[in-house]
Amino acid sequence: MEHGEVFTRRRVVDLILDLLGYTADKDLCEVKLVDPACGSGAFLAAVTSRISASCRMHKRPSEMRSRLSVLLIYWTGTCSKAVCW
Repeated sequence: MEHGEVFTRRRVVDLILDLLGYTADKDLCEVKLVDPACGSGAFLAAVTSRISASCRMHKRPSEMRSRLSVLLIYWTGTCSKAVCW
C-alpha cells in the first residue's frame, strides 16, 4: 500500500453492492451511484457487469449501451476525481 491506496477485492465489492440491493434483478438503468475514489475501477467493473445483466433482463439494450458508454468515459477521464453515474 502506497500513499493510502486501498484496492478492494471483487468479493468485497460484490458483497457491498448486494447489501445495497444493487442487483441485476432490479432495473439498474434508473439507479444512480457515486464512487468518490474510483481507484483501479473495482466498483466500476462490478457495476458495469450488473448494469449489463439488468438491461438484458429488462430488455433495455439501448439504455445499456448509453449507460455503459458514460461509465467508461467518466472512468477514463476522471480516474482521480469522483465518478458519478
